[in-house]
Amino acid sequence: MSISGTSRRMPTYTGDGSANEFDVTFEVRSEEEVRAIVIDDEDEETILEAGTDFEIDGLGDAEGCTLVLIDDGQDWLDSDGNLDTGFDLIILGKTARTQNTSIKNQGNNFQPRVHERQFDKQAMIGQEQQDEIDRSVKIPESLTPDDFDPVFPRTIAGAESKIPCTNEDGDGWADPDDWTAVADLAAAVSAAAAAAASRTAAAASATTAATQATAAAASATAAAASATAAAASAGTEIQEEPSGTVNGVNTAFQLAQTPTSAAVVKLYQNGLFLRQGASGDYTISGRNITMATAPETGSTLDANYKY
Repeated sequence: MSISGTSRRMPTYTGDGSANEFDVTFEVRSEEEVRAIVIDDEDEETILEAGTDFEIDGLGDAEGCTLVLIDDGQDWLDSDGNLDTGFDLIILGKTARTQNTSIKNQGNNFQPRVHERQFDKQAMIGQEQQDEIDRSVKIPESLTPDDFDPVFPRTIAGAESKIPCTNEDGDGWADPDDWTAVADLAAAVSAAAAAAASRTAAAASATTAATQATAAAASATAAAASATAAAASAGTEIQEEPSGTVNGVNTAFQLAQTPTSAAVVKLYQNGLFLRQGASGDYTISGRNITMATAPETGSTLDANYKY
């Protein structure tokens, strides 16, 4: 026989309650040469035992065989003995790593079929070992042990609940004495989480303080405005003509009383309301009014304010 396949692993069978027989497309010479695993929906594995959990129909057939589940009330079988929904079945070859054939230079042991069976067995073992290699942790092909030594230190024995880490040069594993204990990592993670929570609380507190400061500033502004309004509303109201010559040249005029504030002064020229301020029609300081433009001769000025 020749072996044209490149794998001794079947695609995963997913249970749906409809089958208890599963095709195996590679040769199996004994039930002990099959490794069957059931996985539940929580990824828990159960290794099946030959003769107890399954049997093989078609042992020695080069075209393959059939794995038949044995119903013994296992929890991964339904009431009909079929692979239940929620369970997966993995089937792999597990050829014995032995060589029991003695080949002599005469007699039946020198037949081609004897040699071929031994060659086939070595190919089977190679395929199964390749499957194990493919599932192993290994460095990339582009690296060599000169770049990174993947061998763990001998002192790994006895290193309980520790997390492996690379050495300072990054070319291999650090001594297990320098590895972080799981308990220490958990404590560090908890401390980091507590620190993050503290920072979040501090940020929230700062935001609250800023909000309170803004509210206080707004309150102070409102109080000042209220005080200004109160000052404006207090005092005796008067209407008068400011003293000063109206001749088209003079810009200085004076009120008879000192206003409670500049804001309460309303000045009119020829009955028109004038704007107060540096960019307006006049400014006022205490009782003194300074016009931006001298009123023409014959113009009238009237002031209305409280003092």
